[in-house]
This record gives sequence, C-alpha cells and structure tokens, in this order.
Amino acid sequence: KKNEADFAGPQVLGVPTIDIKEISTQVLIKNNDTLVIGGIFKNNNAFTKDVVPGFADIPILGYLFQHKSIVNSTNELLIFITPRIVKQL
Repeated sequence: KKNEADFAGPQVLGVPTIDIKEISTQVLIKNNDTLVIGGIFKNNNAFTKDVVPGFADIPILGYLFQHKSIVNSTNELLIFITPRIVKQL
C-alpha cells in the first residue's frame, strides 16, 4: 500500500488529497527466494510556459521572449520481497 499526497489535484480546505495505491495477492515461495511485484505505473504530463514579463506581450516579437515546454515522464513501482524464516533460539 502506498499513500501519496497529490499537490496538483483538488484540495479540501487547502489540504491536498491523498492518492492511495494498493495491491493484494497471495503467493507461495520458498525461504530466501525473492518475489517481485510490479506493474504499478504513474504517468506525469506537464506543460509549462515561461515568459519575460512585458516583452512577451509585444505583437509579432513576443514569441522571442517566451519558452514553452512539455515534459512527459513515466515511473514504475517495483516491490521486492524476500522472506527469511528465523529459527527460535
């Protein structure tokens, strides 16, 4: 289970909402074997426009004083689990 604050999304009384990502599964693995849980993806798309105040509003030449960019990124969450049986002393 992963809880993450969503600062870009809707807010309630100025407090960001919480995105909850949860996965549930049952597996049977041997002692010291590693299990990998994956497939939880997050895509971020951002559009930004930077301008020089005043100059960006000049007709025809205004585009020389602004910069537009689009950033796309993808993240994948991988969880590695290695069980170890501890013998009682």
